[in-house]
Amino acid sequence: MAEPVLDTELPSEVIKSAEGLGSQILKKFKHALIIDFEAVPNGDIFHVGAVFNGNTFEKKDIKDSRDTLKKLSAFSSRADYILGHNIINFISALTGRLEQDRDTKISIMTVGDDDQSIYGFRNANVKFIKQFQQDYEAKTFYLVENYRSSYPIIQTSNEFIALNENRMKTDCPCRINERRKSHEPEACKTETNELVQVVKVKDMASQAVFVAQKIKQLMADNSDMKLSDVAVVSRQGMGYPFLVSLRMALAKEEIPFCYSIKSGSGFPLFRIREIQAFLQYLEDHKKESRTPFDLKQEVFDQFKQKNTWTHQIELILGSWCAINSDMKISIAQAKDFALETLLEEKRDHKIGTGVFLGTAHSVKGMEFPFVFILDGGWKQTDIEEERRLYYVAMTRSIKAVYACQIQDFENPHVRVLEQSDFTHVSTTETSSINGFNEELTVSILGLGDLFLSYAGLFSEGHKIHKALSTLKSMEKISLIEKKKHIYIENIHHQAIARLSNKGAGKWNDQTQNILQARVLGIIRRQKTDGEGYDGKHEKVESWELPIVEILHKKLV
Repeated sequence: MAEPVLDTELPSEVIKSAEGLGSQILKKFKHALIIDFEAVPNGDIFHVGAVFNGNTFEKKDIKDSRDTLKKLSAFSSRADYILGHNIINFISALTGRLEQDRDTKISIMTVGDDDQSIYGFRNANVKFIKQFQQDYEAKTFYLVENYRSSYPIIQTSNEFIALNENRMKTDCPCRINERRKSHEPEACKTETNELVQVVKVKDMASQAVFVAQKIKQLMADNSDMKLSDVAVVSRQGMGYPFLVSLRMALAKEEIPFCYSIKSGSGFPLFRIREIQAFLQYLEDHKKESRTPFDLKQEVFDQFKQKNTWTHQIELILGSWCAINSDMKISIAQAKDFALETLLEEKRDHKIGTGVFLGTAHSVKGMEFPFVFILDGGWKQTDIEEERRLYYVAMTRSIKAVYACQIQDFENPHVRVLEQSDFTHVSTTETSSINGFNEELTVSILGLGDLFLSYAGLFSEGHKIHKALSTLKSMEKISLIEKKKHIYIENIHHQAIARLSNKGAGKWNDQTQNILQARVLGIIRRQKTDGEGYDGKHEKVESWELPIVEILHKKLV
């Protein structure tokens, strides 16, 4: 029987499990179903990916759990073996089906890590996997070999998560994989720089300055290191002062960074100027064939200016090169691959390049050689879930973890780490960041904040269209209040957009609190887009709109 067809954008845990077990499963069972089931933040929506009978891959966004069961039953009712990933999300739906059909003989294999159950706010709960164990007398196997992290990180994280009482691997701590057994030094023989670092800082600004300067030092000391090897993890998101202060400290050291924003930010990825040009090129040449490398070079020659969006295109084409041999392949297939990848990225748009800034939730499933964990925002309540969240942040690291502790902050985690033989505690000097205060935050102006037809009201030769066509991602802009409206102006004081009534309602009498505003991307809008537009007032068939990020004092 054929090997399973695996989608390379599935989470790595699914791919590793499926690749290692897929052929064995399909030899033993005639109808095997390998499934990834992931809850998505906007409402009760689930993303489903499946490999069925070794050659069928389906993906759907399913809007409620009853619909989930209905759609899955087409596969699962015919399956005699199920391998499920993200079991804590999946099991509650699957259990309902099995309760209704107790006489059906079916083999189920589930893969999950209760120590990484961090989505309690989506009603995920360790009790689901435990109850499944009891209800179906499931045999349990513990996969405890760690192929990623250094020995000190493994030992420290083991000691840390062992404090949780409601866990399954109580007597089965993670261990370094067999091939790296020689990397198991005693604590007393471990070099200081190889230990988990606990860094005590005076305040939020000192924390940010320490992280920025340490990244700069690491780059100087490691010639083969890239900025993308570094992640800075926070309990709270980009709008909170812990990451705002860090952004300012990184900017001072001229260290570029990237971060993810949710699709709910009003940011239509497929309308971004560079993404549209990329997809249009593939469409125009879809009947032709190129080697993956030649296609990558051809596409890149189309872009005179390189930015965060062309970097995303480079990554997509890099993946296309990695999974294909150096022979000519239809560009139509490359287009399908690009669309597939972009659909996966649709939920979280990555903005910028360089050091990754994110929350502990957003880095799950990722890995980085160097991880910094910021203090601030860690909760004292629901301590076991909070501890799992911190554990996820620690175990993203391959080589080094830097756990910060701000003086007088009640961080329930760092004081535990200090007690480990595999940590080193140090104190850094007090620092400040010019212009920073804890009232600063970051906002994004999405489509709902803009008067969408504004540029469309001007004829094709008008200077607004030239100004928009030359506008670049990351370029600085200004918000200017004039005659009861708020306009977005470029560096030459040319109006390029106007805020909607909704957007103006937020920013009236607030523009003086803006420290910096920049363009994240430029999207193209058609005259026919949207509902309720009669198209009678627009003078051009299409026009461009800027998506803007603003650093500002909190709105009052």
